[in-house]
Amino acid sequence: LDVVRTYPNTSQAENAYIAIADTYRQRQNNPDEALRYYQMFTEKYPENSRIGLVQLKMGFSYEDMEDTGSAEEMYRLILSRFGEKSRLGQLAKERLRSLK
Repeated sequence: LDVVRTYPNTSQAENAYIAIADTYRQRQNNPDEALRYYQMFTEKYPENSRIGLVQLKMGFSYEDMEDTGSAEEMYRLILSRFGEKSRLGQLAKERLRSLK
């Protein structure tokens, strides 16, 4: 968090948001808090090249919370934004299939 506060407009801050969110989701089993940081990333860096990956992780977090409706919405957003032929689109499509 110090990196985010001290250097808010740097790639280090971008990496920190993702790392914090990943830590909450994977190590602390706290998808609510992970979503908060993923959302902050998407709001601060909407044109970042990793936005699709972060949205995919948001979908995973929704799944962790058993909120399949929100997960499905996120995966559909990825498909519409990146297309079915992209790697992200393929992953989103696969996750959609697994939700059914």
